[in-house]
Amino acid sequence: MNYKLIMALLGLGAATAVGLQSTEARTPALGDTVCDMRWIVMTSPDGQNMLRIKAEEALDNATRRKGLMFRKEMPFDEGMIFYWAEPQPIYMWMKNTFIPLDMVFANDGKVTGVVEASETQSERVLTVEGNTDTVLEVNLGIATSKGVTAGWTIKPAGCVENTQ
Repeated sequence: MNYKLIMALLGLGAATAVGLQSTEARTPALGDTVCDMRWIVMTSPDGQNMLRIKAEEALDNATRRKGLMFRKEMPFDEGMIFYWAEPQPIYMWMKNTFIPLDMVFANDGKVTGVVEASETQSERVLTVEGNTDTVLEVNLGIATSKGVTAGWTIKPAGCVENTQ
């Protein structure tokens, strides 16, 4: 059995990652500000294209393990962002996840790769080469249709104001 599969089977939640070294997370550049929803901004290397998403923050192991499991729908412009305190290889899967996703892997504010996770409820391991400290999950096609690829920047921004 290969290493990636073993790690996936040892405790991944649906569309959730294994943080091998880290139990704590952080919101880069925003200190201790905690939001129900946070704006996440991705920008192309030439600055010509931008994608802005409202994302729930997965800041602890329990939230990262659950991720988007068991949800049947998610608004088009929303997602979930996962942070790890230390960059490390991150392995995701779609077990118990009913929403097809794009997974944007990043390290130090730069996108390192995008994985299309169109096969829901799958135990197939999803990852990119190298270390990751952030993964943003959005509805399938959101990131890829905008051309998000390695080299784009990804930054957390302010809290989404509650409009209700």
